[in-house]
Order: sequence, then structure tokens, then C-alpha cells
Amino acid sequence: MEYITALNVKDCYDILSGGNQIAFGAYNLIRSLKIPPKVHYFLWSLLSDSLPTAHLLQKRFKGNLILSKCLICHNSDETQDHIFWGCEYATWAWHFVEVWWEVKVSKNNFWSSFHKFKSPSVKASWGIVLAATLWTIWLSRNQTVFENNKLGRKALEDLLLLRTLYWCESVKLLDQSQSSILASNPAGLILSNSKTVKKNLWTENSSLMGFIDGSWKKRVNQDDIAGIGGYLHDKEGNMILMFSGPVSTRSALVSEMEALWFLLDKINNSPWSQSKVKIHSDCQELIDITQKSKFSNNSHWLLSKDLLSLMGSINFKLIKIPRMLNDNADSLATRGAMRTSMIVSWC
Repeated sequence: MEYITALNVKDCYDILSGGNQIAFGAYNLIRSLKIPPKVHYFLWSLLSDSLPTAHLLQKRFKGNLILSKCLICHNSDETQDHIFWGCEYATWAWHFVEVWWEVKVSKNNFWSSFHKFKSPSVKASWGIVLAATLWTIWLSRNQTVFENNKLGRKALEDLLLLRTLYWCESVKLLDQSQSSILASNPAGLILSNSKTVKKNLWTENSSLMGFIDGSWKKRVNQDDIAGIGGYLHDKEGNMILMFSGPVSTRSALVSEMEALWFLLDKINNSPWSQSKVKIHSDCQELIDITQKSKFSNNSHWLLSKDLLSLMGSINFKLIKIPRMLNDNADSLATRGAMRTSMIVSWC
């Protein structure tokens, strides 16, 4: 008999997905969405076809105690597919989203539709919209089933729009004053907001600004891959350095540390070694670890001696930035994981 002595989150994904690469990717995608935790759980339940629909409950308990018919349209058994793709709530919601965002969504292309947009900020917002649509359909269904209160089409559309607004606001993608623009030009609004925030990053008297990211991907039945990427530019926006390449790490956090070490090492061996540098990362854990190690005698066990030495010699400040604003470094790190060697370019 074999025993599993310890499991991490990714091991659980392997078990849940049964080694299926598509399902594994969907579990990871859900985890990355900027949505409330209970909605993560809801989407995982949806993906595993375990939501308590009338059809599922009748199969589980057997007999005639539970009616399997949909209580919204009374035209079909209440399966997951019917609730989210066939019933009138679903028809109303998806038609509204398709007109609103000018994107076609169907059951067959649903998980791939999360990648319709390239801009990280727009992509994050679009992910929120898709999750909010499913959640709104489910809550509306529950309201009909348990409260005998059937929503009208306009009420459902308003709920979906408001839910999207609140969730996007909670991750600083927009604010409530922009609701009218969100309703008419969502992608344009989100893109404009992210560009405005990026322009306002120069809040301190720093000579240089850096952006870093680490990438790590667990692959089913294949070796894990990891990469780092980043760039450095001056106040005028002139590019000084860009790097992208593979690293041998066992976690996303260590990849982030490798990216920081690489950038600091290049700065240390350049004419800008005495400059004040503001470095941006979307990894809060990296920032917390480096801050504690900088101002205390107890360094984190994952920090290498080389990185600790550079942290003591370079005048830098590590700043948290939303992932959607770290898109260039993210792209360099992701591509770096696929490379065979490190690319370094002094501009």
C-alpha cells in the first residue's frame, strides 16, 4: 500500500484533474482570477460538475423526493449545462455580455475565451466578467428556486454589471464613478486606467526604475519550467537593460527571487551601481521577505547569500505593483521559461 505523506495545492490539482492537462489548466486559471474566494470555490465545483443541481441531487438520493425539472423555464432537466448555457437566465446573461464586450462566448470555447485579450489589465477584467456572469446566473437561479422570486431580464443585466463594477473596483481596475463608461466601452476604460496608473509611478526621486517577474509552471507528466524577465529604464523612459531566460527553480517564489538577484547583479556591475533604484514586482511575498531581511538580523532561509549581499550594497526600494501593470516583465519571464539560454540586452 502506498501512502502520501504531504500534499501541496498543486498536488491536489493533479488529483482533481486526474492528470488531464486541460482540466489542470482550468483549475490554475480559476485560482488566478481576481474574484472573491467563495466564487473560486463555486467555479471549481462547476468545473468538477458537482454543483447541487436538481438533476445531480435526484441521481444522488434516487427516488421521487426531488423534482429534476428546471423551475425557471420548466422545459428541461436542471443540469449544469442547462442552468449555465440553456436556460433563459443564461441566454439573457450571455447575450448581454456578448453585446457589451463584443466577444462571442459559448460552452465549447468557454475556458479558452478567458484569453481573448492580450492586455493584462483588460484580460483580468474580462476574467472577472466571465466569473461574475456564471455567479450571477447561479445566484439568480437560487433566488428562483428557494425564494420563488423570478428575475426579469433587465434586473439580471443590472446585477451582472454592478457585480463586475464592484469586483473590478476591489482590485483597483476602476472606481464606481466610471460605471457609465464601463457599460459602454469596458475594454477601452480598463486600458486607459492602467496606462494612467503607470504614468503616475514616478512618486519618488529615483534615478532608475526596474520591473521584474518570475515564472514557474508545473506540467503534468513533464518537467516543470521556470523563467525570469525584467527591464530597467531611466526617468525619461529610455530603456537601459532588458533580460529574459530560463532558471532552475522549484517554486514561483524562488523564480521571483532569481529575477531580483539578476537585476541587482547587473546594476551592481554597471555604471549605475550607485544610483537610487525603484524596482517593481507583483509578488507581495517577495516584498515582505526582502523588507524583513533588510531591516532585521534574521534573513529568510530562501534568500541566497549572493542576493543578501546585493541587497546590502544597492540603494533600491522594492514596490508592489498590480500584476496587470507588470505585463512587460511578465511576458519576458513567461517567454524566458521557454528559452534555452538567458538573453541580456544593454540598450
